[in-house]
Amino acid sequence: MREKAKDPNFQMNDQQRKALKHILTSKDKIIAIEGLPGVGKSTVLNGVRDISGRKFISLIGWGEKFQGNAPTASAAKTLKESAKLKESNTLHSFLGKYNGYLEGRGTKESLAIKKREFKKTVLFLDESSLVSTRIMHSLLKLQDMFGLKLVITGGTEQLNAVEAGKPFEQILSVIPSIKLNQIVRQKNKLHKEAIIAAAEGNIDKTFKVHGDRIQKAGYDTEKLAESAIGWYKALPKETREQTLLTANTRRLRDEINEGIRERLTISGELKKETMEFSALKQMDFTIADHKFAPSFGKGNILKFNKKYKNGINAGDYLKVVNINELTNSLTLEKGGRKILYYLKKEINYENKFEVFHEVKLQLQEGLKIRFTKNNNQLGLVNSETAKIEKIYKDKITLKLEDGTVKELSKEHLKHIDYGYCTTIHASQGKTVKDSISVLNHNEWLNNQKAWCVAISRHKENFTALVQDKDKLYKCLLNNKGDRLSALELVSGSDTEQPQKDLQMKHNNIKIVSKGIQIEA
Repeated sequence: MREKAKDPNFQMNDQQRKALKHILTSKDKIIAIEGLPGVGKSTVLNGVRDISGRKFISLIGWGEKFQGNAPTASAAKTLKESAKLKESNTLHSFLGKYNGYLEGRGTKESLAIKKREFKKTVLFLDESSLVSTRIMHSLLKLQDMFGLKLVITGGTEQLNAVEAGKPFEQILSVIPSIKLNQIVRQKNKLHKEAIIAAAEGNIDKTFKVHGDRIQKAGYDTEKLAESAIGWYKALPKETREQTLLTANTRRLRDEINEGIRERLTISGELKKETMEFSALKQMDFTIADHKFAPSFGKGNILKFNKKYKNGINAGDYLKVVNINELTNSLTLEKGGRKILYYLKKEINYENKFEVFHEVKLQLQEGLKIRFTKNNNQLGLVNSETAKIEKIYKDKITLKLEDGTVKELSKEHLKHIDYGYCTTIHASQGKTVKDSISVLNHNEWLNNQKAWCVAISRHKENFTALVQDKDKLYKCLLNNKGDRLSALELVSGSDTEQPQKDLQMKHNNIKIVSKGIQIEA
């Protein structure tokens, strides 16, 4: 490690070196690194991978194979690039690959083989705050079954999972961890201080730092969207390409995207000829929603991930043409044939099919689009963007973010949307030159965690366009962005006593049906 520290290409600050040492010298199977946004957590993981490849480390059996995982495809790709990993996937795909073991369908022989395969494997999990209790429970169960080492990183001051639970915070409360707070992403000292202040709930300090860049830009959502569109359009084209535009709600995001498309068409930056295109937008279904016919609507599209005896194949996209609440069944259409699909309350359908509805997009040459679902075969990553270079009768030529040009069938582009603006939640984990956040008045979504994400994406410049600066300030003061976990709901708002009862002994984490429990 001392030898590596002398390498000019291997630059780490004291905190990062401390975290690196903590990981390499720990005998625990589960190791945690907590850090503010932009502190270089992936730099530490890259150091772990690099140093572990040296003979003196491999001899003691710390780790020889390294895999990355993250809750989103974009974060998984970023982790792969920054930590220089050969393999990095979404957590969902990793768990899906070994779902048979999670459901108890693996044999003793096959489990023994997996244990040998993972004996010297280290799994990195980044953006851990975005992982729900249910998903973390599955990951820890696999970790225990396969015996792999797990290094989890993230920040408690950033956004939580959409689903219930705060497992990363619970884990941090019972296992030794290292906290990083020396920010390296931003160069401006005041901007660094603002991020630290946001993490500490000091909203006054963040407004003092960014005060002149927090601008009132509309008295309602429509006017705010118009201002954001004009602001973005006024930027030089090169600056736009290096600027992340985010909104705090999906509706505001969609209004901004449509407005930018229209404005760029008028100015001639986009070709005037448009092609109407039917894209698919995923519906917000809970696990319970999947089990009941009334949750669905006529015209919904189901993408199946499993083959059935009734003629449904994995990969099929089938339209719902009828719903029967009495029999709890859906009538699906496939090639002119009707298929009756019965839903059973005791089955978890979440991994068996996904639910979408159709939306109409106007595609034109020069348009910036965003992928809304991964396609590993074609190299399309959820939340990444591309520019439409050419539109043909059955194909579209795209230029991806890395400059790669692909000619794809329209059938392969079902999962796209306009790509100029994204949500703050979807931006977590991204690093850009400049960022603009558009915030309408929303007491629930304007919270300290979202604000910390918003002011920490940029390297150089940050701007906030808001509906009401005073109301935003009050929202941020009063809303920390902490939803109550199941543990907190059971015990009241005070989590101190339950956590005292969960004593840590040799990193011995027990998996139980309701989530994470630490053996006393």
